[in-house]
Amino acid sequence: MVGTEDVMIQVAYQKYQAFLLAEKTWPGRKPSRTELMKIFVSKSFFYSHYKHIFPRVAKHPNMVAWLEGKEGSDKLMDTDLWGVEKPVYVYKNVEFWLDHGGTLEIEEEKEEKKKEKKKEKRKGQGQGQGQGQGQGGQEG
Repeated sequence: MVGTEDVMIQVAYQKYQAFLLAEKTWPGRKPSRTELMKIFVSKSFFYSHYKHIFPRVAKHPNMVAWLEGKEGSDKLMDTDLWGVEKPVYVYKNVEFWLDHGGTLEIEEEKEEKKKEKKKEKRKGQGQGQGQGQGQGGQEG
């Protein structure tokens, strides 16, 4: 489970925080940054996901509280924080949230529009098929 997209975003954030803490407080001979990083996540995953997203999260106390799983008044409900409810939140959701003013509502609207267009396209493909069948044998 080291460095995969399947890890819950809260677990990934906890690993990132543990890495930062270990980097500051490692007792004795401190391993290289890369060696330390690999304890928590693969190097490529760290640079493609952790380093790209989590430093930006620090500027958003509500998101930090949600990622840390804090209970109580500091923690918002999913819909209050994200703007929508999802069964699971992933890296692309956090990135989208950060890039769009702290909401996923826009993303949900886009997904709904895509679904509607696909339905319309399917309906459009089905129209016109079968027309004229059965009429050839009928003479009036």
